[in-house]
Amino acid sequence: MPYIAQAYRDKLDPYITQLADALAAEVVDEENELAYAGLLNYAITRTSLLVIKNLFGTKLKYMNIALLTGIMENVKQEFYERLGTEVERDRRRANGDVDVIEDFQEELTSLI
Repeated sequence: MPYIAQAYRDKLDPYITQLADALAAEVVDEENELAYAGLLNYAITRTSLLVIKNLFGTKLKYMNIALLTGIMENVKQEFYERLGTEVERDRRRANGDVDVIEDFQEELTSLI
């Protein structure tokens, strides 16, 4: 969960903001909105590897790989839950649901 203590936020946020600004500036220079995908992937990968290296050295352990992939999965889920579902709800209200969903409503209702 990204809900860390304010003291950690105060220490980390200036660096995170600086990195985010640098990534966004590169995308503007590229004139390609999608260029941020590779840049962000690189930044996340390199940051993750450096944290592991700084904590545990270069000896790879399954524990660290499992923990890191779990963290990334949780980040993905949290991001989608907080932002993606809201966008999906808005689009569903604006454009209507997939009509076949109605065929499953009785089953879905019985599960609740």
